[in-house]
Amino acid sequence: MEPAWKAVRSRKGLGLESSVYRHFMSIFDKPEFKKSPNGNGIARLDFRHKGIIDWNKEYLKDKSIIDIGYHDGRWSYAAALAGANYIKGIEITDICHQSDELIRDTGATLYVHQGDAVEVLDTIGTADTVLCLGFLYHTFDCIEILRRIGKKTNTLILDTMVNASKESIINMRPEGNKRYLNNPATESVAIPSKSGLELILKHCGFRGIEYYDYPKGQSDYDAGRRVTLRAFTGR
Repeated sequence: MEPAWKAVRSRKGLGLESSVYRHFMSIFDKPEFKKSPNGNGIARLDFRHKGIIDWNKEYLKDKSIIDIGYHDGRWSYAAALAGANYIKGIEITDICHQSDELIRDTGATLYVHQGDAVEVLDTIGTADTVLCLGFLYHTFDCIEILRRIGKKTNTLILDTMVNASKESIINMRPEGNKRYLNNPATESVAIPSKSGLELILKHCGFRGIEYYDYPKGQSDYDAGRRVTLRAFTGR
């Protein structure tokens, strides 16, 4: 399966002057975007695509999804290319409508909700699969987010930073990226360790936790400081 950002480059009928093309290329063609092995460069997105999309095709094709931390829609677009047919995005920042045209052009139905994830999750109904990618470590409410997700879906696809501790802990610290600030009152985030995350998932009703085994190539995944997993509620 071709990653979404490559499809944007080669897609027939997508004019060089279209707003969608300019948006994606303005991100992916920046030198600073490509140079960092742990940045969001195309090589890293391709690397993550294997665990987030390719590994989970059966949980995306012909499925409804909720995408928490939707950002500019890049992973929802990848999910739509993989066959997701109904997408509800949740994003707190104001870049959340950048990819509407591109995603809807796949045939998928798309609704994007701008707001706090905890609040929005209470209002948007259920879905077959929830994507939570690069978001959980940008919130202080990680337990509450996962508890609400557990009530919304049978399948969670989660990609997140984890604390390196071998103990079952949650590390609390100031948020370093103000664009993704979920709780301006606290300006803090809570990042569980891998074993701590497993305890939280089980507490929130998830079972059958499975991790994607990435090849070597990205230092945070290599060192166990970031993981991609799926878990199920049996709903």
